Amino acid sequence: APPAAANPNMSTALFLLGKGSATSGEKQAAADELNNSECKSIITFVRSAGVQPADLLRFFDRKDHYLLFGRDADTVATSYFKSSAAVKHWNQGNERHPYLTINKKMGGEVMRAALLPQR
Repeated sequence: APPAAANPNMSTALFLLGKGSATSGEKQAAADELNNSECKSIITFVRSAGVQPADLLRFFDRKDHYLLFGRDADTVATSYFKSSAAVKHWNQGNERHPYLTINKKMGGEVMRAALLPQR
């Protein structure tokens, strides 16, 4: 269950990226694993987007779930879920890229926690 009060250091801006190729009939376990072409596309996009502001989270909309990649995956896992256990890694050569998949409901809760002012 998510914490009652979100971390005040949580990012406050969101960037929701377009629909993915996942179908609604896929199981979450299959959605948790990135395939090579999907991961390469995300890496290419992230690198071409330039420097990411510190207060921005990028959510990739994969139709039936959201994917957070790199720093965003680590930030949401540690700041919101208080654990990095759900973070997976995709290896490309010597590079290791963290990613996190979350269902739509949990994605909405994370976005709400990131956007609501902390009291």
